[in-house]
Amino acid sequence: MTRKTSTYARKRAQGRTPRRGNGLQTNNLLNTPLTPAEIDTLMREPRKAMEAARAGRITYNDLVSLSSAMHKGRAIEDARVIIRGFAHFYDRSSAAIASIEARCTTTGRWVPSALYGPELTQLDDLLFAYKEALKVCTYGEFYRRQAVACSRTASQGLPVFTTGDVLEYPGS
Repeated sequence: MTRKTSTYARKRAQGRTPRRGNGLQTNNLLNTPLTPAEIDTLMREPRKAMEAARAGRITYNDLVSLSSAMHKGRAIEDARVIIRGFAHFYDRSSAAIASIEARCTTTGRWVPSALYGPELTQLDDLLFAYKEALKVCTYGEFYRRQAVACSRTASQGLPVFTTGDVLEYPGS
């Protein structure tokens, strides 16, 4: 017999993934901080939404993008990743997002509305806190926290926004 394992052992091993990969590669993937280019990519949608909000032409997609940034930032804050103390920014921006949505949907359809000064300030603070949280996060922490934020948001029945999605307000 030239084989060193039995037929039974070979059949059991089929379809199994190896338990350990390249340790250095896994460490680099999970424990390196996000680069400035990656932070800019992650901030692109919320920044675009903020510019639309300043111009008074905020869409439902823009509001969901800002809300997603708020939920991800709050999840990073809850995880007690290095940066802490921005919870009040997330709470205030949550209230601002809720008031914007209520004002824009009074007719049952989405109608863009001009934002008030305090709302714009709260959304600016949200983007500042989110960017600072991204600066100290590693890949692994960010993607774990993003999964937590998406599951929390979906469990509350709210829309989950991923890059490239286009949403329509339910009443439109």
